[in-house]
Amino acid sequence: MFFLTVGHVVLSHVTVWAIDHLLRSIELPQRDAEYWQYSRWFVLVDVYRKLSDWKQNRFTLPWQQWIGFLSSYRFETAVTNYSRVIARTAREMIPQREDARDFFRKAETVGRFAGRTRRRHFDALLSKAYRQFENENLSHE
Repeated sequence: MFFLTVGHVVLSHVTVWAIDHLLRSIELPQRDAEYWQYSRWFVLVDVYRKLSDWKQNRFTLPWQQWIGFLSSYRFETAVTNYSRVIARTAREMIPQREDARDFFRKAETVGRFAGRTRRRHFDALLSKAYRQFENENLSHE
């Protein structure tokens, strides 16, 4: 019999896939959507890192529930709302006289972007979604 733990690498791959799947279908205002082909990767990494930290500190259910949480409406709403905010943050970082493609290729952009995103906002959205997910699942048992 094969057992997974909450920190198993397979769950990391599933997590990245779930985030990427959500980001592919996100609707953004036109001004942010224009740069999404570049900023999406920054958003993906930011969400994944924050989610991994959040999961390690706050997720208490078995690994099977992690998969359920990732595919829940609650998770989708939280990640979508957060991603819209930081997509705007990424767009606002682009200097007016610089090509977006060149800007997002620079190593220094990674640090600048990370410095402008806030863990507290992400944690609040995810924790609320998780509480709602837990309550919905407990009421079905």
